[in-house]
Amino acid sequence: MKCEICDRELAKNGIKNGVQYYLCTHCKKSYSGKPHKASHHIFEEYITRLLFLNCVRQINEFTQTKWTINQIARLLGHHHRDIDKWAYKKDLPKINRNEFIKYIENRENGFDILCVLGFCKATAPSENLNKIIHRKERERIPKVDTNCHLSEAEYFRLINMPLTNRREAVFVLGALLGCRTSEIIGVKYSDINYIEKTIRFNRIVNFEYKKEKGIYVIEQDRLITNRKYPLTDRMLEVIKWLEIDSERNCQKLGQAFNMQYYDFLCIKENGDFITSFALNKHTQDIREKLNITSEFNCRYKLKDNTYNEA
Repeated sequence: MKCEICDRELAKNGIKNGVQYYLCTHCKKSYSGKPHKASHHIFEEYITRLLFLNCVRQINEFTQTKWTINQIARLLGHHHRDIDKWAYKKDLPKINRNEFIKYIENRENGFDILCVLGFCKATAPSENLNKIIHRKERERIPKVDTNCHLSEAEYFRLINMPLTNRREAVFVLGALLGCRTSEIIGVKYSDINYIEKTIRFNRIVNFEYKKEKGIYVIEQDRLITNRKYPLTDRMLEVIKWLEIDSERNCQKLGQAFNMQYYDFLCIKENGDFITSFALNKHTQDIREKLNITSEFNCRYKLKDNTYNEA
């Protein structure tokens, strides 16, 4: 045997399971003495090549559509990568036409293939062929206008809402600011200018979960919005309420309180973060309490005309 690359004689490289192996000492390429046996019939490559020329390169006369490689793979039942390789293969050996057509006829969907290739005629494509050539259109969910606003009555109820827990306080603050959930979660008390009565969003945090650490927070500087919002007296009252509540919870829980995120506004009573999922999904009780019907947090409308909050 000779090497296919450098055409040098190969050295024997041992026998495994009765098959002699060879090695090219120059190219370091290994060869097997056992002839390669294809896992498919050579006619499958012919069928692929003909379908490619009659359906992909041009509009097929029988189906009146232009195909893709993936549709040929579905019709023949082979992997996409094999069909893609066979479709561009030009140096195929000569075969007997009658044997080739007989082979296709014996296939499970042989009549469909013969009709597509023009060897047989039919009035219309079969049901199975229609499933392949016609893609099922997905029902697109229309976007809903996100520039929704609270009504005047809802806004006043939001301003005058008595605060009973931290989630309510963060919800009220975010709603009054009209900011993003990702922004309100990353706010620290150090980001608030009490003299100018402004708040600046200097960071966005991302939540990740690891089995050994649980949920932990990553600050993402590359996504900083650096927005600045003015604060009303009611917003400052809510911020002050959150700050006092954090101090009270810290003294009450002691070592059980998570001091790692103490400077953040959006934390639970134990010091852990209130996640964006909890702020967006678990606010129905607050909405019912305030009788708020405006979906100012919604993003997409579902099929049953309900809303999915982002």
